Amino acid sequence: KKPTRSSNFIKQNFFNKWCKISGASISQEKSKHLHICRKNRCSIDQFQINSAAFTNVKELKVLGLIFNKTCNWNSHIAFLAGDLSKRINILKSICGLSSESHINSLANVLKSIILSKIDYALIIYGKASKTQLSIIKKYYHHALRIISQAFRTTSIMNMLTELGLPTIELNN
Repeated sequence: KKPTRSSNFIKQNFFNKWCKISGASISQEKSKHLHICRKNRCSIDQFQINSAAFTNVKELKVLGLIFNKTCNWNSHIAFLAGDLSKRINILKSICGLSSESHINSLANVLKSIILSKIDYALIIYGKASKTQLSIIKKYYHHALRIISQAFRTTSIMNMLTELGLPTIELNN
């Protein structure tokens, strides 16, 4: 069903009444409007409350999660992958060849800098497509290989069992 200008006006009128009744004031500088829709072109361009127009954005970051207008997790997972690659570089510097750290200590470091980032809001974005989640798994498995100094042919399940770490599916 295509949203009409009158339904848009009704929604804006509802928010205006709610602001008056509750005494809430909405900051125009801090607020953004994200219209979630799978259509390519929608008629909603701007949202107004008490003559304050809010800018329409294609992506919105809320508490570390990035939502986009098509309600898929592509932009959030791309942002998370960039952050994980930086954290893997930290892990590489800790696990250098000259370092003789105990593997359990390295597993704790992996939990704190890699797995904590993946686990944050995984219950929300964990329902993304398998191809999108495979991007996150790739970084997690790479980190496992770094700390265990395993060959590329070593089974992921063997490394997870040896280190006592969960799979991403178990955390989801």
